Amino acid sequence: MRGYEDIPVAPEQAVLSLLRALGIRDEDLPPSQDEQYALYRSELNRLGPALLLLDNVSEMSPTRPR
Repeated sequence: MRGYEDIPVAPEQAVLSLLRALGIRDEDLPPSQDEQYALYRSELNRLGPALLLLDNVSEMSPTRPR
């Protein structure tokens, strides 16, 4: 998350990266952040149990569920 660098990764950027890593194409991304978070949750549910490790986080707020 680059939490201790000058420009850390914003939660909105992180969820887009995670969706792309899950195979979601840019043209299939929902327009709103709430829809993007919902899609991410549904994709994780579809895959089954998963462990997501967020490294280099300077504060906890970006890691809290939306």
